[in-house]
Amino acid sequence: MATTADYIEFVVDQIEGAGAVRALVAVTPIPVKKTKKKAP
Repeated sequence: MATTADYIEFVVDQIEGAGAVRALVAVTPIPVKKTKKKAP
């Protein structure tokens, strides 16, 4: 299992690579019904 530090480092890497918004969406449980702005 990955440690908390490894997870944080992974999230930071995702933020730097894909953008903060995309990373936040990836790690935040958002109901799909409420986010019809963008289709996957």
